[in-house]
Formats: sequence, C-alpha cells, structure tokens
Amino acid sequence: MTILKIAGLHQKPYSLKYRLILILFISSLAPLILIGSISYFSMYAILQNKAEGGVQSNLHQVRLLLEDTLGQLNHASQQLAFDGRVGKSLENYLGADLFEKKD
Repeated sequence: MTILKIAGLHQKPYSLKYRLILILFISSLAPLILIGSISYFSMYAILQNKAEGGVQSNLHQVRLLLEDTLGQLNHASQQLAFDGRVGKSLENYLGADLFEKKD
C-alpha cells in the first residue's frame, strides 16, 4: 500500500482547468528559456571574442611602440659611438690643436 492510502489520504485527479494552466505555463516558459539561453551564450561568445581581440590589438600596439623606442635608442647609441657623427666630431675636437679649439 502506498503512504497516501495508509494515512487515509487519496490523491485527487487534476482538474482540466489545472492541467490547461500547467500546459499554458510550460508552453510559454519553454520558448522563453530557450531563446534566453541561446541569447546569453551567443552574447557571451561575442563579448569573449571582442575582449580577446582588444587585448591582442593592445599588445600589437605596445609591441610596435617598443620596437620604435628600441630603434631610436639604437640610433642614438650609434650616434654616440666613436664611429658615429658625434664620435667623429669629438675625435676631431680632441685631435685639433689649441688654437682651433677656441673657435
């Protein structure tokens, strides 16, 4: 025997009104849940890709800026070396006699 029969309770059959309301509720809720979940996951994927693209773009810009800065530092160090323009001018100045240094 079931517990309901032992306790003296018996389950009433659901009325037509209750069943129709339940069917209406489920049929209204199912498409809403389906569309909501599809929208959520598609927007999540779009935002994930957009964030990754933004980070990649930012890293690319930083890399280009760093390469440009290193190129400028390389150019400056070459100018300061003895073989560069500043180094040659310094060598000429140091090699000149005292009269030429006053000019």
